Amino acid sequence: MVSHRGTPVSLAMREEGRIFYSVLDMSNTEQNALKGDQDKNYWSEVNFKDKKQLSQLHFPSEIMQVGYGVVPNFQISKYNSGNSKIIQSYNDDGKPLDASGKELTEKDITDRTDDFWSSTARLGDKAPFQTLSDGKYIYVFRQSIAGNDPKNENPAIVNNTLLVDRFILSGTTLKLSREIRYQRSRHKTEPASRKDTLSAVDVEGKPFYEPTRELVFANNLANGNFSVLLLPGADSEEQRWQIFTTDATTGKVNSFNIRFDGSIVFETSDSQTVVANHFMSRPVNWFLPII
Repeated sequence: MVSHRGTPVSLAMREEGRIFYSVLDMSNTEQNALKGDQDKNYWSEVNFKDKKQLSQLHFPSEIMQVGYGVVPNFQISKYNSGNSKIIQSYNDDGKPLDASGKELTEKDITDRTDDFWSSTARLGDKAPFQTLSDGKYIYVFRQSIAGNDPKNENPAIVNNTLLVDRFILSGTTLKLSREIRYQRSRHKTEPASRKDTLSAVDVEGKPFYEPTRELVFANNLANGNFSVLLLPGADSEEQRWQIFTTDATTGKVNSFNIRFDGSIVFETSDSQTVVANHFMSRPVNWFLPII
């Protein structure tokens, strides 16, 4: 559970790895006098069988690695509810085909797409996760699946690392945060050409959503053994992420301290590695092994 601007939001993961949530909405108690004065009557409904999955937390279909802003986001393939890829091949004209060789229309693909299997939700391990609020966004930190997990892409794109997503609470709904990118390249900083322009939607009018962020330096995770804090920095305007993880390979506790940035979330440009003989794929402010 997390308190966001005084509003409690409860989140829980089911056995299959899907995360559902409920929001305590006490704003309209006068209009709902029949509900009584007990808090339990004001939690938003959670319906596990709802086909629209309104109470399920929806994740983006892209993932990026923190610290590699120039590298394009990785797009998760389209999967159906049985976790099978919808597009199996393409014909000579570049048209998508299903497993039977039938040509797929855009509507066919949309109708068959399952939001869970076709998003980074599939990359979260069935392990404890953590939520945190900075007053503007609600952050969800998850341990990723292992590299050899059947739910991973081929080749694997995550391997027991820390995944981060942030959401906006609108009423009683958690929505993905949108962002501005170049329309044609779909990249945040690299245009496809001089004519490429920044926009909240691509050339087809589809909105850009923030991708899942992967902290690859927080690796070798197991059983959700990590903890994340957002702490005051050196001055009144600075905040810093304090992340503790247990390395399942070494048995040590790793500590990472990274500047918080309201736009890019993790500002690694001012960070450095200060412990010798320890390779890290991302620079951080300091690293402390504890045996």
